[in-house]
Amino acid sequence: MVTLFYTIVHVLPGNLIRLYLFRRYLRFSPQLVIAGLLVLIGIEAVIQIEAVTVFSRRIAFPFLFFIFFYLVAVTRVPIAKQICIIAPLGLLWFGMQTAVFAIEDAYPVFEIPFLLSGLLILASLLVIAPFCLYYGRTVADPLLADDSFDAVWKPLAWLGTLILVLTILLSPFNELRTNTALFVRLSAAIGAFCCIGLALYAMNERLRQRALREQLAHEAEMAEITHQNAAQMEENERATRIFRAQFTELIEEAEEKLAHEDYAGIEQLMHDAAAQINTSCAPVCANEIVNILIGYWQPVFDRLAARTEYRIEIGTENPIDPLDLTAILGNLLRNAAEAMESLAPGTKRILRLALVHQADLLFLTMDNSFDGTLRYDVDGNLLSSKRAHSERGIGLESIRTSLARYDGTMEVTAEDGLFAVDIILTAAMGAHREISSVGSSDQYGKADDIS
Repeated sequence: MVTLFYTIVHVLPGNLIRLYLFRRYLRFSPQLVIAGLLVLIGIEAVIQIEAVTVFSRRIAFPFLFFIFFYLVAVTRVPIAKQICIIAPLGLLWFGMQTAVFAIEDAYPVFEIPFLLSGLLILASLLVIAPFCLYYGRTVADPLLADDSFDAVWKPLAWLGTLILVLTILLSPFNELRTNTALFVRLSAAIGAFCCIGLALYAMNERLRQRALREQLAHEAEMAEITHQNAAQMEENERATRIFRAQFTELIEEAEEKLAHEDYAGIEQLMHDAAAQINTSCAPVCANEIVNILIGYWQPVFDRLAARTEYRIEIGTENPIDPLDLTAILGNLLRNAAEAMESLAPGTKRILRLALVHQADLLFLTMDNSFDGTLRYDVDGNLLSSKRAHSERGIGLESIRTSLARYDGTMEVTAEDGLFAVDIILTAAMGAHREISSVGSSDQYGKADDIS
């Protein structure tokens, strides 16, 4: 029983931690990989029981290598990179076992060898396991997700392997367990741990600084987009006020002519108003924010000869925060304009927008023509064509940030030359607002054309 106990203890915990570090990069399911690991441990346990009385490190040593290369084979990470990432934890584990053996030699509580050391290894997991998990989150995960240091891994792996071999040679198979041997082994393990650990820390810091620079650049671009949206809203508010004043004057004059039953005058007034009023700022719904955003981008769509169709069913009050509504709808309209502007001359351009506020839900669907080229990163996130398909788009990231505040979802699809975005989010709680459906003019297309 002690043989089986220690055989499992000296192999299984450390390798389970290793599997956790590489859990996203396994070639097979974790259950299948762990099953293979247990088979190897079982074979070692059978050999240990048949060959010796308690436990033989001569038998355990080759099985450590068998298991190591088995796990290397089932992991989709270059072997040099695997060695560098697990080396600090391996050296820490080696140092811990060395200290455990020294304690067992100095204080033989049990008559059976390796029983006390096995129990001490289990107890030490209470300290080592949290450290390993922290190491995985802060060091291993960022390095595994990045490919910037491919040229560094091989020489660092050779250095780590050399130090590990020298450390093992300082722990011979005989029963040399003097204080001097203990000091030499621990010194080698600590020195190697610091050497490789500092290299990994330096690479991780460089990744963190690069991510910080990218974040600052994104925030600067977001600030510029917000500034542009604010300027657009201010300009369109001014234009909307002018339109309202013109419309009010028109209504007053029409009421006066109606009082005098001057129907011919009313007809002429309507004809003159149609020629005088700037219809590019005409509202498409009862919501001022939506009118401002569409009023800003409509001239751009007109210049591109795009056929626009709107179905807007939203009340005068904003179902969500105006800044979030501006970020979501404004970025979608901006992306649609940029996508259609990149199309070849003469290409048919279509924009369809549906925005419906129903109960506590807000539905938004937009389809627009695009060149048919989409690229995604390894996590399935859409890459921006403006960034040469190397980074995520700022606009969609801004939309996702706003959606997160309302438990919103966004689905992006592309079919038949149309880029489609479907958004559903929970509107402000307790807001049962009046829904106003206003059909657009011929310039904007028919409101019922969107299914």
